[in-house]
Amino acid sequence: MGGYIVRRLLAGIPLLWLIWTLVFVVGHLVPGRSEDLYASPQISRQDQERLNRVYGLDRPLIVQYTRQLLATVRGDLALSTSRGRPVAEIIAPAVGPTLVLAGTALLVQFTLGILLGALAALRQGRVLDHAISGLALVLYSIPVFWLGILMVLIFSLRLAWLPPSHYSSLSASTAGLSGHLFDVGIHMVLPVATLTLAGLAVVIRHARSSLLEVLAHENLKAARARGLPEWRLLFRHGLRQAILPLITLLGLALPALLSGALLVEVVFSWPGLGQTTYQAILARDYPVVQAATLLTATMVVLGNLAADVAISVADPRTRPGGTAP
Repeated sequence: MGGYIVRRLLAGIPLLWLIWTLVFVVGHLVPGRSEDLYASPQISRQDQERLNRVYGLDRPLIVQYTRQLLATVRGDLALSTSRGRPVAEIIAPAVGPTLVLAGTALLVQFTLGILLGALAALRQGRVLDHAISGLALVLYSIPVFWLGILMVLIFSLRLAWLPPSHYSSLSASTAGLSGHLFDVGIHMVLPVATLTLAGLAVVIRHARSSLLEVLAHENLKAARARGLPEWRLLFRHGLRQAILPLITLLGLALPALLSGALLVEVVFSWPGLGQTTYQAILARDYPVVQAATLLTATMVVLGNLAADVAISVADPRTRPGGTAP
């Protein structure tokens, strides 16, 4: 197992390099030159040339690429071109809010999705099944950013039930630990609900189809013939056997979840990687964009690896060298 994990980690390195290279190329293909970021009537030509030397913008593109790539491998993420601070100092505070948002949404999304998928499978072909499937279709067709804006319009501006943006209130720091956590939880409701609903349809459909496939197995048919209730077959035996496809879906859902989190953060001004990346794009702050993108890609690679390890633990036959009985 240890060798398998190491091989998977090594296999992710070319993917991270390709993503880093793509961000570098796209950043230099946009109109305008990188050194134009410092062009200002208030800055003398000598100061502009000095800034270009500091950031290496006076070098040929291939030299810039090589130097930045080697620096990234060493863990040196350079300086932000818009803030003049180390990129690590800008990125580090944004990681926690993004992980909290995405992790909470993932937990709620899979819990609710499996429950609704199980109910749809339990009432296959009936009104409840059609209602849940219709809900999944509607949710799947709604863009996540539009759903977030709709949430703000309804629950914040019209009903005034929940705060529309930010991580916490200004007064939360004086309310003690419990008051601060409660305030953060209130601010999380709309972003988490938006991110949950955006990916809920896929979980519902996969849970429903996996459970229906499991319930069609001969051993469960025999248990049904012995008079076991349908709900007991589903929740006690069906979910246990359908867990592998759902774990696989968990790994596949991570890229969509993180990309959705980036959009949701912009809509709700959530101080995570999405908001930081958005502000860096507007300022053409390429070092911050590259670092944030690379970090997000690393999260996806590690998340998929964790899903593969979980599958190997749940079913030893899927391990490298494992054999089916």
